[in-house]
Parts: sequence; C-alpha cells; structure tokens
Amino acid sequence: MDHVPPRVLYPACLLLWSLATVFMGIIGGFVGLIALRLLVGVFEAPAYPINNRVATAWFPERERASVIGFSR
Repeated sequence: MDHVPPRVLYPACLLLWSLATVFMGIIGGFVGLIALRLLVGVFEAPAYPINNRVATAWFPERERASVIGFSR
C-alpha cells in the first residue's frame, strides 16, 4: 500500500468493494455469496490504513484527531 498513492488506491478499492457488494445482491448461490463476501472484506481492508495515511499527510497535527474520528 505504501507504493501506490492514496489518490489511486482508495478509489480503486472503493469501486471494487462497491462492485462486489452489488454482485452480492445478484448472485444466488451459496459459494458465490461466500466468495463475494470475502472479496468485500479484501477490498474494505485497505480503507483504514489509507484513511490514516491521508490524515497524517494532508492535515496538520492539530486537526488529525477530528479527521480520523470523522473518517471512521
């Protein structure tokens, strides 16, 4: 995650997470639902480290606690 800029990685993860979530409403098989649920978790996992990275890089130290609290 440190090698890819947050402006690229965050939207990509958000788009893929959204697609996996949409497909969970379409797919009816048990195995497909389990696979999509795993993908939702995989694509959601980078969100918290990216949020912290953005908060520490883009905001001054006195505003970081508010930004991190708001992004959760």
